[in-house]
Amino acid sequence: MRNSTGSIVGTNITNSSGYWSVCDLIQGTYNVSETMQAGWVAVDPASGYQEKELVDQDIGNVNFTNGRLGTINGTKFSDANGNGLRELSDPVLPGWTIQLFNASNNVLVSSTTTDSKGMFGFTNIPQGTYLVKEVQQTGWKQTAPAGGSYTIVVTENAYIFTGRDFGNQQAPVVRPCECPTQAIFAYSVLKTPLHTLQFTDKSTGYPVSWLWKFGDGKISTSRNPKHTYARRGIYTVTLAVMSYDCAGKSRWSYYTKKISVP
Repeated sequence: MRNSTGSIVGTNITNSSGYWSVCDLIQGTYNVSETMQAGWVAVDPASGYQEKELVDQDIGNVNFTNGRLGTINGTKFSDANGNGLRELSDPVLPGWTIQLFNASNNVLVSSTTTDSKGMFGFTNIPQGTYLVKEVQQTGWKQTAPAGGSYTIVVTENAYIFTGRDFGNQQAPVVRPCECPTQAIFAYSVLKTPLHTLQFTDKSTGYPVSWLWKFGDGKISTSRNPKHTYARRGIYTVTLAVMSYDCAGKSRWSYYTKKISVP
């Protein structure tokens, strides 16, 4: 408690019933404030202090109401088998961004990054409903939590939340040379020009070169060419696609099909 000049004229600690008092004060104006403790926030008054005028009698009911502040903790881990469970063999993932949103309006409240142990935390969270989400990184698939985020409701009686873990499984790295190439194509008939077909490459793997033989003596090296025939009829079309194996050698795959040109 401070007087009008700002000097401390009395202090007291609340008892087991939350009661406090400062006695033997002279008449005057006083600033009554509380010393905030970690994990709490002033609710009423929100400023944490009250101005009181002492005239000729005691002043009662100078009360302070405080609310609990919430804490949320968790760990980011690499889910090796993708089962959504954190196991002893799963390594942690530092350097991932975890975000806290207000659930009522989806406004970002706070953001943090997992430390060297994969851990993250949010503290001093006012009472309310929140969403905890992670920022995805390229090459990873989220496996935990199942819904993609956590809903947290901070209340007077529920304010410490632990074990809000996020799991991700790294996508396997596939080298193009490990994917076998098999030539195949589809085609469609265009209305104009007459006797014109659109050819579409449907080959598997990672081809890098194409050679079309349309069966009328004409060829194309485009991937998805259009071709106009001189007349209607049945033609034998061959598609050859080239790719490279892991030793750097070229390999060709062929697909031949009879087509009808209307």
